[in-house]
Amino acid sequence: MNIQWCIERLELYASALEELDRRGESRMHLSPEDALRNVQQLSRTSHTIMRRLDPTMSDRFSWDDRWQIEQDVNAAIGMLRDWKEVEENLGPGGPLMYAAQLHPWVWDAASTFWDAGHYREAVAQAARSISAHTQSKIGRTDISEGNLLKQAFSKEDPKPGAPRLRFAGDRSTETWRSRQEGAVAFAFGCFTGIRNVATHQHMLDWGEQEAFQYLTAFSVLARWVDECVVETAEDS
Repeated sequence: MNIQWCIERLELYASALEELDRRGESRMHLSPEDALRNVQQLSRTSHTIMRRLDPTMSDRFSWDDRWQIEQDVNAAIGMLRDWKEVEENLGPGGPLMYAAQLHPWVWDAASTFWDAGHYREAVAQAARSISAHTQSKIGRTDISEGNLLKQAFSKEDPKPGAPRLRFAGDRSTETWRSRQEGAVAFAFGCFTGIRNVATHQHMLDWGEQEAFQYLTAFSVLARWVDECVVETAEDS
């Protein structure tokens, strides 16, 4: 969670609610219509933040519940400001990982499903996105997903219609060979061990933490595909 961004969004929402409370007063800076429009524009994202902090908080703007919403906004801002201190005192520190900083092939495909709470489908969509981007990068549409990545990272020389993805570096070294071999195994494992489960086990759903770990695995894979150069049979 980007704490500072969340605080700033909620503070804007709190200011908009305060402005709306001034309807008809001389100290009002906006027209009543503009004040209401401002609240409506900020409400969806703000309530998403509040629900993430506490699912019992108000989930939408309502004129009748405005007082409660204002209390929830203030409480959420306080929680966010105390977040770092709470983490330091309640448990060991660790790296903070932001979903939006995953590789864009992964998060752009997964975010809509993730925000709706469909974590398994979010992972499946990330896998499909990587497959589609790989197809586009190497110009192959005859195969996809695990087999596509397995062939793309293969150390075998490229063939007509079957380009390869190659890491940068000295190809005579053990390090380079290890990276290529590892990419084959890792990519095939991601698709067979994660993507296939996500796609075929429709009654299964993963918790947020488990699904996020799977997304990070696909993010690594997306980074490798993105950074590799394409080698065709004509280049060999």
